[in-house]
Amino acid sequence: MTTKWVTRLGRVLCLAVIALSLSALTASAQVRIEFGAPPPEFIATARPVYWNGRAHYWYRGRWGYRDGNRWGSYNEEPGYLRERRERHEPSRYYYGRGGGGHRHW
Repeated sequence: MTTKWVTRLGRVLCLAVIALSLSALTASAQVRIEFGAPPPEFIATARPVYWNGRAHYWYRGRWGYRDGNRWGSYNEEPGYLRERRERHEPSRYYYGRGGGGHRHW
């Protein structure tokens, strides 16, 4: 191996390690596992937003999602979910008198 090749390989590996470290920091700073579970009647009537393979619910001013037997939330609202909430007001189904359908709450 030539010295130039070793130097280039070292730079590429350093950049890869830095990129992976930054992405891990961003992901761990974003997720938080302290979210009071919404009541079953809320889940039964709320319209979920699917993101990253999970159903997310806008509840008490935060996006929550089921994580096994617990509920997770985010320290910072993810961009996709923020845009979704700003463009489409979260809604719930209504099963009371006067017919079905969904209403904005």
